[in-house]
Amino acid sequence: MALLCLVVLPALPVLPADRPAYEITPDGSPVRLEDATFFDQGPMLSLSVRNREAEAAFVTLQVFAFDADGRLKAASRLCLGDPVGGTTRARFHRPLEFRGVTTRDAVVVLVQSVVTERRTWTLAEPLDEQIARARSRANLRGVRLAMRRVRTTGLPDIVCPCDCQTIATACREICGASLGAFTCTPWFPGCTASCTCQPQAAGKEF
Repeated sequence: MALLCLVVLPALPVLPADRPAYEITPDGSPVRLEDATFFDQGPMLSLSVRNREAEAAFVTLQVFAFDADGRLKAASRLCLGDPVGGTTRARFHRPLEFRGVTTRDAVVVLVQSVVTERRTWTLAEPLDEQIARARSRANLRGVRLAMRRVRTTGLPDIVCPCDCQTIATACREICGASLGAFTCTPWFPGCTASCTCQPQAAGKEF
């Protein structure tokens, strides 16, 4: 008589979906972004930051998410908090407070500002131009941004400020009438600020 043997295998864990994120390292930036990946569980951004300066650098990133039609779905200002040592490369994993953004969307990350003991770099282009060029990068086009450098004396008292009123104003500028929600989350030693645009009118075309 034949015997039947039933083997029950344990359920495999569901792994988070991921896709490469598109980096923009502006001209004149002392740090370079590398190997950026977006994970839809969380969601989360993972990337490496290479510091080409001799001094430790505090880096703030700007992240944009676009749908398949190029409409802006979400934006996040992400101050990493932990410094990147001089002439070193560091890996960061940071949550993004996005709603409704998945790996079907295109995520673009760029250097917003860099602060060291003696210098500060900020983007030269206004916000609408940053969004337009990030959208072009999401469409696999080559784009360029530039950074301005000024000399400073020492680090600011608060490297990663979380000014929620300023963030709310910026979110209204980013999403316009389609603003769905914004978040302002301080965490030691960093800060995350995010805007989510409503799907039915996601993002203004700049």
